Order: sequence, then structure tokens, then C-alpha cells
Amino acid sequence: MNKYCSLQQHRRPIRPGCQAGVGLIEVMIALFVLAFGALAIANLQTSALVATHHSSSHFALNSIGSEILEHLKADAAEAAAGSYNTDYAQLAVDASAPRAAEINRWKSRVASALGAGATRINCSATNCAVSLRWDEQIGSGSGQQFYNVNVPLGGT
Repeated sequence: MNKYCSLQQHRRPIRPGCQAGVGLIEVMIALFVLAFGALAIANLQTSALVATHHSSSHFALNSIGSEILEHLKADAAEAAAGSYNTDYAQLAVDASAPRAAEINRWKSRVASALGAGATRINCSATNCAVSLRWDEQIGSGSGQQFYNVNVPLGGT
């Protein structure tokens, strides 16, 4: 403290130009900086939550897609005959269709894991094309996302 700003017994400066504490403006600036930092942290938490949700749905998508592909490769003869073929519009295949139980199980897993998800399988004599489609929240809107993969049937 300045030697010319000595304090009286009640902690008030003797001279009018001397400061003895924290001013209201300084407190308000400190609170503004803290509030700005808290808002930035809240925004970061929201972004992390959205990213975690997207990562979770993509993990489920890869898991289900890999399961479908491995099953098609293991049952290549039936896949080449078209027993697994299905389209997005089919929520479930007819129970009398060949391999209906496996196809319906995949379709229900995709629908439950990815919200409005749908599957399409199109196999020919040499390869199978598997497509998964779902709606994903992107920014303030939503967008349709696709996971497409082709797998050769048989020896490779």
C-alpha cells in the first residue's frame, strides 16, 4: 500500500484517491469471465455427448454389418441362390421365405440399434451387397446415412 494511503482505525482510507479493496467493476468482470468459461464447458459437454452417441450407433452398425457379412460368406450357396435377398421397404420378410428367421433378426437389430434403420441384401452368384440405412441427427437437422459393403462369395 502506498505510504500516503494509511488506514484509519475503521479501515477507511484517509485520502480520497486511495483504494482499500476490490471494486464492483472488478468483481463483475471476474464473474463475467467465470460465466463465459462455464458456458464453454457446457457446450463442450454437449458436443461430447453427441459424439459419443454417434460413435455408439456406428459401433452397433459395424457389428451388425459384420455379422451379416460373415453369415453370408459362411452360407455362400444359399446366398448365391438369393435366399437372403431383401429390400429396405421390407420391415420383415415372409416367414415361409428361405432364411426368413435370420433376415428378420438382422432387420429388427438394425431397426432397434439405429432408430429408423433398414437393411438391404442383394446377392448374385459371385458376390453380395449389404446396405444399412438410418437417419442420424446432424447439426440442427437430420440426414440419411448409409453403410454399403460388397463381399465376394466363395473362395476369397
